[in-house]
Amino acid sequence: MMASTYLSSPTWKTLPFSVLEFTGQYSSNYAVQFAVMALTAAPAVIVYIILNKHITKGVAMGAVKG
Repeated sequence: MMASTYLSSPTWKTLPFSVLEFTGQYSSNYAVQFAVMALTAAPAVIVYIILNKHITKGVAMGAVKG
């Protein structure tokens, strides 16, 4: 909430803040909000799918006591 207060210019806002633009005072367009949320999460999911083997290996190495 504080980030939305500090970022007054739309050029510095990140993708998650774009969801707030589709929220009205009395009603919300939930279909568009969910579409924006899916598009916002897509890059992180794609990166995880590509780097899954390395992430799993790093987590396993960190769990070993030695």
